[in-house]
Amino acid sequence: MIVVANSRLPELSTPALINAGSSPAPLTLIDTEVSRHDVETPQDKGERALARLYAQGLKAASSVGQDPRKVSVTDIPPSSSFGQLRARLGDMLKSPAFKAWAQEKQLDLSQGVTLDASRGTITAKRAGSAFSFSTETRNQTVDVHSFSGWPLLQNVAKALAGSGNSIEFKTATTARAADIAQFYGHTLPFDPSLSPSEQDASITDYIAGWERKGTLISDTASHPSQADLERHASKLGDQNNRGAVVAVIPKLAADAASSIAQDLAAAARETPTLTEDEYLEASNQATRQRMQEALDTPIEIDPTSSYARDHDLKPGVAVTLREYLVGHGLLVPKTPSELAAIAPSLASPPPLSPEHGNMGGALSWPTLLSNKDQRTLSRVIDDALKNEPQDNLLEHLTRDLNLDEKTLKDDPGRIIDDILKSSNAQAIGRAAEQAIGEIASPEPINDWVLAALYVSLDKQSVFTDPSFSTRTHIAGFDLNSVSGRSASYIRKALAHHLIQTGLATPRTVDLAVFILLSRKAHRALGQGHT
Repeated sequence: MIVVANSRLPELSTPALINAGSSPAPLTLIDTEVSRHDVETPQDKGERALARLYAQGLKAASSVGQDPRKVSVTDIPPSSSFGQLRARLGDMLKSPAFKAWAQEKQLDLSQGVTLDASRGTITAKRAGSAFSFSTETRNQTVDVHSFSGWPLLQNVAKALAGSGNSIEFKTATTARAADIAQFYGHTLPFDPSLSPSEQDASITDYIAGWERKGTLISDTASHPSQADLERHASKLGDQNNRGAVVAVIPKLAADAASSIAQDLAAAARETPTLTEDEYLEASNQATRQRMQEALDTPIEIDPTSSYARDHDLKPGVAVTLREYLVGHGLLVPKTPSELAAIAPSLASPPPLSPEHGNMGGALSWPTLLSNKDQRTLSRVIDDALKNEPQDNLLEHLTRDLNLDEKTLKDDPGRIIDDILKSSNAQAIGRAAEQAIGEIASPEPINDWVLAALYVSLDKQSVFTDPSFSTRTHIAGFDLNSVSGRSASYIRKALAHHLIQTGLATPRTVDLAVFILLSRKAHRALGQGHT
């Protein structure tokens, strides 16, 4: 890890990872900073090997006039970032929890699936009735939100989709060239109106643009970081742990209850004249003994999980059910019924926090940015916009995006994702980090971009000393003036204020409202922006 001279790491902390995950082999994740010192790591080698395979596949397809988007690349290096995320997705689709869900939906996963991370759907072959031997199959698209592990599955699918929305998956080591291209932020050149020779020339030019570097990773496009890969692996491991515990609890509870009943029957046979107090004592003793046996059951812990990391467990090391429950802050059950009641709560883990939290980014770190730092961030924004015709960061970062009304209403977070992936946004994030300092955050660059968006919309608070009340003012708009009004009224009033003051345009105002209210008045977003 490179030490930054103006690092703010000692000041700030990183929030604990949220649980989720399925049972993969341990990942060896490499800090990509090493590459800057010309030391080729296994991940670097994987990226180079994938680039070669990708180029070979495109050249072969181009020579015979094949659509390059449909080229299949095999033997994807597992150490490449693409290969690691594909392996994570494969592990999730093979997990007992997902296989049980897919069986309930009558999906045939063996023929491959298409995941749409934006819509939350999965498309796969569907066999005939589960109770017949029909071989007739057809494609079926199913809403996957009902799968308890969907939040994690969506995160992995989004990361793999890159600049796109959906991905095809059959095996971790084989993928379409189109899926590889969108993961690395590339656009495959294909124009059916071109002649074969012209199409071949366009593919050749495309490959030449990055082949000399030997890797598909762009210096400007967003790319999953080491922290992203670690986080996905950890959440997947946590989900697998929960699945293992949930699977064993019903039998343990049933066996304990049966054993307690047998113990009491035996005690009654041995001493037919048991008093009520003696019977109660025998019952308590049998319950304590059988529950102790149940809670001493070993649970194998996924080595990639946060539990294994937090408890410094080596691969293959098991813990007792009691230790696992205590480690997750759960009360140790004293009866079979209490043990059985734990399974549903573990099977339905707490929902994940919004992917970008309250959209404040660096403004929402445990140690808040000082007003001085926010002014420095504002100067970074001004520098980025010095050659722009409009002094508007949101307009600058959304210029090439389609801000359609449906997406703004149903999934504004998707537009935020697209903004964060852009080269312009990443450049601003890196400039902010250099100007203000490094931070111990899983996604520091994204955090700086989110903070920059907010600061650009609320300069009035940043450059007022003391600043406006953080509770009642948003970009110069006084929330007290709309106190008691409906959420839709508040949004419209704020939108009108932003347009009147030039902080947003009619094109960007809905997104500006979403960014501002997400941090200061989330309830005012109303249904559809939760």
